[in-house]
Amino acid sequence: MEPWMLLLLLPVAWMGYSFYKGHRSPAELQRMADAIAEGGTLVDVRTPGEFAAGHHKLARNIPLGELRSARQQMDPDLPVVLYCRSGSRSGQALRILRSAGFSQVMDLGPYRNTLKLPDRRARRQPAEAAPMTRNQRKRQRRRARS
Repeated sequence: MEPWMLLLLLPVAWMGYSFYKGHRSPAELQRMADAIAEGGTLVDVRTPGEFAAGHHKLARNIPLGELRSARQQMDPDLPVVLYCRSGSRSGQALRILRSAGFSQVMDLGPYRNTLKLPDRRARRQPAEAAPMTRNQRKRQRRRARS
């Protein structure tokens, strides 16, 4: 392989790894959504400027630099779900909270994963009945006549 080709492949490989590192399975996302819905805290560890530019509607902004002092106001027995811009700061926040005795800490990763969180309210709504087929309508009329 030519050296110049290797130089072109390295950034592509790095971007692929960065994207993969932030991937969460549907089961993990569901577990995190359930934890938030049951009283857990969704924490955005980005800066206030990044938070103001866009955030999840249930998120609480605690920048990574302020997390050590803010952890005293959080309940260590309740679930905490963390996210940031790329997943790096949320990983650091995860280690900080676990070392402080928080037992239910989860790393959502990058902000884009908040868009993938399942909406629990949608599951609670009853599903609409499927329209009846022609044969089902015929059977229903026959039963009504007899």
